[in-house]
Amino acid sequence: MAGVLGLVAGGLLSVAASATPGTPGAPGSGVTAPPTVPPTSASPSPSPTYTMPGVCQDPEWKRDTAYSRNTKVSYQAHRYHAKWWNLNEEPNSTNPWSVWVNDGPCAPTQWPTPIP
Repeated sequence: MAGVLGLVAGGLLSVAASATPGTPGAPGSGVTAPPTVPPTSASPSPSPTYTMPGVCQDPEWKRDTAYSRNTKVSYQAHRYHAKWWNLNEEPNSTNPWSVWVNDGPCAPTQWPTPIP
């Protein structure tokens, strides 16, 4: 007898007619292949995250402001702390005797992708 080919729930189903009944799934049982369902959509990709340059939480360094020992400031996206009292000492000095210690770049702030 001729086989029948059709669509079931979005997948193909192949059925062969047989004059001899048998165990389901065994040759001659009538079902020769399980139905396959193609994926309905691609898996969602995670939302991209945009990283902004470092945003410091410490106050911005200001000229003409006196700073005492261990005072923390931000300057040009870096964090600094004072080794001793100072006035008009710019934090980004390359002088090894500088009053400021560079504590590294400020932590980046991440903003999630806006939802349209």
